[in-house]
Amino acid sequence: MHAGVLTAESAAAIEDSVATGVRAAVEFAEAGPHPDPSTLFDYNYATPVPGDPRRLPADPLFTH
Repeated sequence: MHAGVLTAESAAAIEDSVATGVRAAVEFAEAGPHPDPSTLFDYNYATPVPGDPRRLPADPLFTH
């Protein structure tokens, strides 16, 4: 602000714009359906992991 690059009015406009965007995102999220619990561990990794068992943490590693 000291160099005159960002004025107080510009900063306030940016803050208002961000607040509007955040409110819109919250409204969108709250209006959407809750995800199915069975998909809780889907897409944990950015790329598929070979041998990913898609199990819940409490499930046994091996079933005999």
